[in-house]
Amino acid sequence: MILQAQQLISEMYDQQAEFEGRLAEHVEKTFTKLSLDIPRVEETWSALMLDTLEQIEARTQSRDPLGARFGISSLDIATGGLRPGEYVAICAETSGGKSALALSLIMYEAQRNVAAAVFSLEMSPTQIQERILAIDGQLLMKTLRIGHLTDHDFLRLTQAAEQVGKLPIHCEEGYNMNIVQIVSRSRWLKVRHNIGLVVVDYLQLVSSGTKEVNREHEIAEVSRRLRLLALELKIPVVALSQLSDEGRLRESRAIGHDADTVIHIEDSGSANAFERNIVLKKNRNGQRGGTVKLNFRGGFMTFEDAK
Repeated sequence: MILQAQQLISEMYDQQAEFEGRLAEHVEKTFTKLSLDIPRVEETWSALMLDTLEQIEARTQSRDPLGARFGISSLDIATGGLRPGEYVAICAETSGGKSALALSLIMYEAQRNVAAAVFSLEMSPTQIQERILAIDGQLLMKTLRIGHLTDHDFLRLTQAAEQVGKLPIHCEEGYNMNIVQIVSRSRWLKVRHNIGLVVVDYLQLVSSGTKEVNREHEIAEVSRRLRLLALELKIPVVALSQLSDEGRLRESRAIGHDADTVIHIEDSGSANAFERNIVLKKNRNGQRGGTVKLNFRGGFMTFEDAK
């Protein structure tokens, strides 16, 4: 720490020094790495090969996808799990179920005692908790909103609240939060609570914190910063994104370029009104273009394997 502090002091005095982003963020990033105690150990090619073989063997024995999971068997197998350091985009039209799918991921990981941070620029913490209670207690969102609960509903609600209240979920509210604040807060949560997952809902509402006037460039910068955050903290970072009427990522194609996995939620067009196609437009851990059929129970905010 003394050596890092001395180097930082020298950089502060150096008028020719160049920093990516703000000076304060450069200092914050340096001390975050120290706090996480991430050693930079050089490994030989042969040593890396042994580590790789051990990881493959562990996957073979467990037969479960590695990394973060949604708790939905067919989807987890298709994605291969969301690995540490990966940047994932979940995309859908308005009210298409992207928040519900993200909450499934958050809840499943939290139930595995993996701390998760959710940055919601659209919903308050109370609204998020109501959705989680609906999922866990299998309660209709409409019932919770209007307050017409039966005695049986109240029992399920209190049981769900007892279980959900213990989960390591950190809900960060900020309708005007920019990407610099999200990155800074994520670093703090990683150091203080060792979060293993970050979810941003949703991308088009996040500003870059600069005077960028081109919205497409601004979203591209936000996406790039989230990608770097995943690599820096070595955890999955998931961003929700709106789709245009043409089914394309809104306001920036850079999202698709940056992401390791791009998940589209689409209407299946079948007679089953609940059925949705989960299309893997990009998937570095598995087959690209694969489609998983799930049922979306919008009233209960839940996705489940189609039978």
